[in-house]
Amino acid sequence: GLPDTARPKPPTIKSEYREAAQTRFAELNLEPGRTVVLFPYTGTAPRFGASFWSDLTSTLTQEGFQVTTNMSVSASRKRSRLVGDHEKGRPPMAEGSVAIGLSLEEMLGFVEIAGNVIAAASGICDLLAFSNSHKLFMFPCKRQDTPPFDLDLSICLGGASGGGSLRRCYGARDCEEHNVVLDEAFDRSLLDRWLLTPEERTRHDIEERLYKLDVERAKLLTDLDSMEACASSG
Repeated sequence: GLPDTARPKPPTIKSEYREAAQTRFAELNLEPGRTVVLFPYTGTAPRFGASFWSDLTSTLTQEGFQVTTNMSVSASRKRSRLVGDHEKGRPPMAEGSVAIGLSLEEMLGFVEIAGNVIAAASGICDLLAFSNSHKLFMFPCKRQDTPPFDLDLSICLGGASGGGSLRRCYGARDCEEHNVVLDEAFDRSLLDRWLLTPEERTRHDIEERLYKLDVERAKLLTDLDSMEACASSG
């Protein structure tokens, strides 16, 4: 078998595929680097509701992004066919976004021009993880019915910190991963860190680490004081 250190080789994008992606992008009159491509659909995993994606789109638009929704992994499908998919249980396109249908060949090139990807965790994320884009992958989960109402991550391979993590599996860079509760309204805080600039994210991470170190230091000092108190009383 493969050694534990083995890593998958990133896909190579042929020049003709990049050219096709550039042509599609230009035809849609989208802004490079300020466009978000949504990937809402999953084959077998539970799906976030239509209102979730529409509220997400509205927030992104307010932040100055252009938003597109990938309706299909086949660019040859017609709009009528896509409507048929909705009737079979797929949620409708996120209101306020532009419908697109990317082929697998042009997908990486297109999202790299767009600059940003937000996707429900699914098989297509295995490809998107290798894209040179700003990524947010959302793992659907449920809240347990009994106290303390912890998250049930069994439906999403252990969630963002489990075996399904794209960062863990592929070393995906510039990648945010979050566990998101199904059937709950979209929460803007989901985007708080994703909306930061790279410099702001670095500062945020450093401050978060320092805070955790301060908490741990305070706990250790408390434990030390308790030990010394016990020793003096004995």
